[in-house]
Amino acid sequence: MKNVWKKVLAGVAMFALICTLCPVVGASDVQAASVRSKMCKLTKEFVNFAGLECSNNEWLGKEKKYDFSSKATRRAVVTYAEYDGKHQDMSYYSKKLFGKGIGKDKEINIGDWGSAWPEIKVNKYTKLKSGKTCVKFSVMWKNEEEGTTQKLATGKLYLKKKSGTYYGYVATKMTLTRTNEEF
Repeated sequence: MKNVWKKVLAGVAMFALICTLCPVVGASDVQAASVRSKMCKLTKEFVNFAGLECSNNEWLGKEKKYDFSSKATRRAVVTYAEYDGKHQDMSYYSKKLFGKGIGKDKEINIGDWGSAWPEIKVNKYTKLKSGKTCVKFSVMWKNEEEGTTQKLATGKLYLKKKSGTYYGYVATKMTLTRTNEEF
């Protein structure tokens, strides 16, 4: 009879241990989802720039690389930043996306694409040995009038973790590979 009680107590202790540790596992999953969400939002900040670059049919089937250590490259991207309704200064968006300024401050271009617009669809997150994260995405062209969606390009955005920034990550490089379909 004593052996039965020992087994019952061991089972209850094991059950209590499992119940105690389960919330910890759940919390780390939530944190990972939160990090992926921030990376996705940061990637989608490049939608206007990527859409504008893909509207040029001169580089069909080719690849373009952007290194954001250059002020000129950061300024080109930030000129077409996704307007948040509050801030119009390019320096705000540069610090938000890259964690760096751009020198002279101007206002971003604010406009509307109309009934057809670019969208970014995030496909995959990959942690690199260097500590950076590579976010693979597709640039899609959505036409509301025709009810069609066309893939214009695929891309990779390289992110580096940086505390004190808006998303907790900053963009360091981007690669866009244009499809062979004309825009």
